[in-house]
Amino acid sequence: MQHVERSKLYTDVIYRVKFVAALVGFTKEDQALVAELAPKIEPLLPAFIDAVYTQMFQFDILAESFFNRMQGFDGQVVYKLENLSINSEQITFRRSMLLKYFVRSMRSMSDFESLIPYLDWVAAVRLSIHSKQSFIPIEFIHCNGLLGFMSGELIKLVAQLHLPHHKMTKAQAAFTRMLWVQVCGCPLTILAALIAQRSLPHLHSHH
Repeated sequence: MQHVERSKLYTDVIYRVKFVAALVGFTKEDQALVAELAPKIEPLLPAFIDAVYTQMFQFDILAESFFNRMQGFDGQVVYKLENLSINSEQITFRRSMLLKYFVRSMRSMSDFESLIPYLDWVAAVRLSIHSKQSFIPIEFIHCNGLLGFMSGELIKLVAQLHLPHHKMTKAQAAFTRMLWVQVCGCPLTILAALIAQRSLPHLHSHH
């Protein structure tokens, strides 16, 4: 039985990621399989990203979150739902960033320590914190729901590779575990934890 230091789970993010990897069963074999198949998956990612954003556009509460200017976007922001579409400039930019996120994640999953600073950066961008006045709280219910949707879409994406059955099953499991290792701790997500760590000082400053 492995000993897990509870305090380190909340103070050492690399320790936490490695714990979640062990908990979900993301093995060295899984990591090698993700690395092997990543070049074949990458060309399929744009359609996957489109499916994710199409799903988000089914709900006004999610679409309204796109009114917030994302870090790095210098174009014009659309502030009315009736004028916003999946092809709007600000959405195209977000789609490109999500694509980069998945590419970087697939290429980095075998090296947790190099991936963590990137996840931390993603958390910062997602929060869009530029000042205390512009603090935008993340809604974890949206993140968790989207993770479930993306997990299902990722399974379908791997199926498009038409691998032998035994390898297909392993690949779908590996990519699903990869997703949850990045952002899930059942039910606390690693990304949510990173966001929370950044959020708490700002939340406290409002009281």
